[in-house]
Amino acid sequence: KEVQEADMVFAVGGGRAVDCCKTMADKMGKPVFTFPTIASNCAACTAICVMYKQDGSLAGYYYPKHCAEHTFINTKIIAEAPEKLLWAGIGDALSKECEVLIATEGKKLLNTPLLGRALAGACTSPLFEYGKQALSDCKNNVVSEAIQEVALDIIMSTGIVSNLTTTENDYYYNSSLGHCFYNAYTGLACAERHMHGEVVSFGVIVLLTCDKQFELRDKIAKFNKELGLPVTLKELEVDEAGLEKILDRAPAILEWKKTPYEMTRENSNRPFWMPTLTAKPCNNIQNKNPPLRADFYALADFAALYFVFKVPASLLYAPAA
Repeated sequence: KEVQEADMVFAVGGGRAVDCCKTMADKMGKPVFTFPTIASNCAACTAICVMYKQDGSLAGYYYPKHCAEHTFINTKIIAEAPEKLLWAGIGDALSKECEVLIATEGKKLLNTPLLGRALAGACTSPLFEYGKQALSDCKNNVVSEAIQEVALDIIMSTGIVSNLTTTENDYYYNSSLGHCFYNAYTGLACAERHMHGEVVSFGVIVLLTCDKQFELRDKIAKFNKELGLPVTLKELEVDEAGLEKILDRAPAILEWKKTPYEMTRENSNRPFWMPTLTAKPCNNIQNKNPPLRADFYALADFAALYFVFKVPASLLYAPAA
């Protein structure tokens, strides 16, 4: 009754708590103000809510008519939250620029999504510049410029881009294969042991491999390794059976179609991904970044093989030694 009679709703907490409040406030016709206590995603700023089933798998999206009236960020609270939550937020924010650019490629964009595409370019560089220091400061509960810049990037920059590139019916350029990988992954039992941004950060590697942006893929993979974000399917507890489940779910997910090329599972070449633990990359890929282990490329590229269309496996792999 108190909520029903309230003039406004305060959404306090992490992404799922905030999304719950946003959905309720929208259905009740009440304004919502958000107070994120962690910087693990952009939910506090966006006009989209991620809905989950009881088993933790993705149920779909809910689109409020408006984003929050105002988002209040206290960097002291962010700095005192568990470091792992900021770590996951960095992984999530890594996807925004890559996904928006691919989702909008070849599209005729009017003013609002065009602005979103342009602003997406501001979402990656702060993570490279301040990410490692922000994690160190968060570990020590120190409020710093690095914490501020990374938190604003995770919550506000990516959130604003989301609002400019998302509608329920007209267009959706907010995400692509990085989040498709995550959304399909939520159907696995192991998903409850891994954070949203953690999985999305690997989805970015899959996305960039699909799009043959190997130089950027290698740069982000190196950054992931430095921060301890995953660069292999093994780190996400995905085996052959798990990958099959991901592939079963992926085509029904919105982001599966948010690419400039047609997506199909049937085009993948099963024999090439079976030996994922022993396969090695072709020389032209291997030589781009020698310090990274070959098994990273094998796992990432074989995962990507399922998400790519018209890319022969021969372009990605040499036979296993």
